Amino acid sequence: MKNKWIWLNWVGFIFTIAVNALDGGKTGRISDSIFTLFKPAGYAFSIWGLIYTILLIWLILQTIPKFKEHELAKKIGPWFLISCLFNAGWIVSFTFELFVVSVVVIVGLLLSLIVIYSKIDRETKGLRFKLPFSLYLGWVSVATIADIFLTINAEGVTSWLGIGDAGWTMIMLVVGVIVALLFIFANRDPIYPLVFVWAYIAINFESDNGLVDTAVLGSVVLLLAGYIFLLVRMRRRVSVSK
Repeated sequence: MKNKWIWLNWVGFIFTIAVNALDGGKTGRISDSIFTLFKPAGYAFSIWGLIYTILLIWLILQTIPKFKEHELAKKIGPWFLISCLFNAGWIVSFTFELFVVSVVVIVGLLLSLIVIYSKIDRETKGLRFKLPFSLYLGWVSVATIADIFLTINAEGVTSWLGIGDAGWTMIMLVVGVIVALLFIFANRDPIYPLVFVWAYIAINFESDNGLVDTAVLGSVVLLLAGYIFLLVRMRRRVSVSK
């Protein structure tokens, strides 16, 4: 077996899906029981189905001889397995309401995906390798912020540095926009910011706080403006190269 990581990644992926299936929606019920303003509406989490489907297609491609020995697949193989373990670990820790542990685990998942994305970005700008992890990284970026907020509220912290939940929610919405915009222009990636748009619109649906709603809508406008600017810039580069 020339590339053992292909098969180890399959094992890790199947294990992750199995743990998610055994969860039976408990994580959603726990999340709903804890109030926080930085929380997308339930429908937003359906994006996991898309993420897992695209990851499945990516894994299938790795078994095709044309792609099997691709050096990039070997480089990210160990990190994909690690990300699977962190993903499953988050489900377990959150299900048992070990919220602080869940934050540590999801940060580990985020960092492993950043490593994967960085390795891909250094090797290729094509979407074949990048698409699954642009989507995955984007959603985990948002989920990390949401998990931190939920953990703080679960621990009974209502304010920090004199700023309440609404204030910190607006601050983190802005931080998310800045991160997404920097990501857009640093990596010329049109997928990552759209995940933030998806999540922010879902936060708007869930929120009944006027200030947060305004901050969300402003954030979405900025993200879409950055997205359109990127598309125009990419199209101009294609035209010039022709």
